[in-house]
Amino acid sequence: MEKELLIFKRFLFYIMKLLLAIYMSTIINKGCGKEIEDLILHANRYVFLVVPSLDEYFAEKLVNLAKNGVDVKIITQNVSTNKGYEFIIKSIMDYRKSELEESYNIYRQTLSDYNILRSLEILLPVLGALVSLLFYILGRYVASYFYIGIPVTIALIIASFYKTYSNLKSKTSSLSLLSENYRRLLEEIKHERELLVSRLNVIGVNEKYFSARLIIVDGVSKLFSMNLTKEEINESLGFVSDLPLEIAEREFSILWALYEKYKFQLSDNLGIKFLIKERTR
Repeated sequence: MEKELLIFKRFLFYIMKLLLAIYMSTIINKGCGKEIEDLILHANRYVFLVVPSLDEYFAEKLVNLAKNGVDVKIITQNVSTNKGYEFIIKSIMDYRKSELEESYNIYRQTLSDYNILRSLEILLPVLGALVSLLFYILGRYVASYFYIGIPVTIALIIASFYKTYSNLKSKTSSLSLLSENYRRLLEEIKHERELLVSRLNVIGVNEKYFSARLIIVDGVSKLFSMNLTKEEINESLGFVSDLPLEIAEREFSILWALYEKYKFQLSDNLGIKFLIKERTR
């Protein structure tokens, strides 16, 4: 009986080894991480990733995938040496920020010109009064100064006032248009960034020891031994191993639920503190 039980156990052991050989394959080689890179570069639907560290090259690829509609979920370390994590957060926070700042700077310059014209509108009558007073004083000694200077001064003031008023109307119209364009751009960027964050979910954990590496891409799941840096992917002597999809998805879901409180949360202010207030005359 014991002999039969031993034979049965050996039979089960060989069956398990056969099943593992069928469903799992392992590559141990220098540069085998390129298989992981290929999976990421050709993702169409989703990428779920657990890795201690990644560089800016792979971070940029993952951000671009999310921008193109791929669902990306990443669990990685939130440490200063993890440049990829910092790159992803910065890509979200600075999304189209330069475009928004450029629009705001144009508005500020137009507003500055508008304020100068408003100042001139106030100063011109004062300046005209002073010049008229000067001609009046001179006219007490030389009558021609009074009769020639006063009409000339009035004509110049009227012409300058008309030009200033026309420029003011133009600047007021420009300010209204720029203000509206800025608001539209702000809402557009907010919407696009919220959409990006809905596809690009990243958890930065503060675990001192972090060695798990798992990737699931469009129904293919792998375990691997290297960090996602260009150097390690190309040069590291490591391994890449298949993992049954059901097991991989279950383990990833458990990890995600465990660390979800550390997920990056999107702020509402786009990281920009200025606010346009429309100025009209």
